[in-house]
Amino acid sequence: MWDTGHCGGRMTGARMIVRSIVATCLAVGAISCDRTTAPLLSVPGRPDVRGLVTADVFSSLDSDGHFIFSEVPGADGWRVASAGAASATVAAYAGLLRDQCTGAVTPSVIVGSILWMSPCAAVEQIHGTKINWDRVTVAPWPPYYSASPVVAVGDSIPASLRRAVGPRYHMFLAEGSALIADVAVSTDLSGVVLTHGVRPYFAALPSGVVRVEGLSKSIHGRVPLVPEVAVADVARRTGAKVAALPTLVEPWDHLGSVFARWLLQLDRDVVVIQDDTNARITTREVLIGLGPSEGGGFSLSWFVAVEAQPTTESWPFIWPESGQRDSLAFRFVPGVPIKVQRVHPEANARASK
Repeated sequence: MWDTGHCGGRMTGARMIVRSIVATCLAVGAISCDRTTAPLLSVPGRPDVRGLVTADVFSSLDSDGHFIFSEVPGADGWRVASAGAASATVAAYAGLLRDQCTGAVTPSVIVGSILWMSPCAAVEQIHGTKINWDRVTVAPWPPYYSASPVVAVGDSIPASLRRAVGPRYHMFLAEGSALIADVAVSTDLSGVVLTHGVRPYFAALPSGVVRVEGLSKSIHGRVPLVPEVAVADVARRTGAKVAALPTLVEPWDHLGSVFARWLLQLDRDVVVIQDDTNARITTREVLIGLGPSEGGGFSLSWFVAVEAQPTTESWPFIWPESGQRDSLAFRFVPGVPIKVQRVHPEANARASK
């Protein structure tokens, strides 16, 4: 159990995780599925970046100019399942949503002052239109590993919490050619059981494994969690090339998977403008991801790390068995940006070596 205090006002990190875990529990209601898995389909929006990276990075591209990422054996003490296992889990989850959302949608409910929405209703609300769930399938991009900014917590901590703050793989759901949701699955798949019948389905889905968030129609064709889009945007607006394989990082300021950001190392200095102060910043490291848009929904946004980075952070915690209050300390991974500021590239400026 979390010590969440009262429900009004701005949610703390702990409250946001509680909301995510409960939303996941709502999402998994019925867990058997029997319809044929819909085939993967072609979704646009993954540009060729062969001319936008340095020679060292070029060797990490396939023949279509798309990044190839190696398997992650484990990182900073976290359990990391294979990308194939993550793909199978998300494929099963997509089938679960097809079953649930084509039937009677679980109504949204209010608990205290917090609105808990069914995954079907939540995705449709952000997407801005009704979805034909019979056509929903997993988009054909590979799973993208997103590193956690914190060093692994001990096994004595409840698994749902470890999964909520740990690394995950990101994939997308699509209806036809339209992307409708980001799905992030924990890299800790211990306890997950997939049974293969007519199509895969969940025999068990532990808390915190899957997180699904809707995508606004306005970002169709510019999905920021695809690294090639992030690289192309930076190259087009600055003239800089990417000098290292992009790294996807789970942000600590937003505990929603849709806000994960690609960390890009550039081959030259670029000038960016801080959004809230208009200060000019020269940098070779930018983060590209989704940020809230003034008109609602999300837009492709740029960030840079602030100069002073924290090394630890503590959250209030209540042990579920004893009810004892405690404080859980997180250690941040050195070199991973924790605190960032939103920026935009200097207008009409092209980087020079």
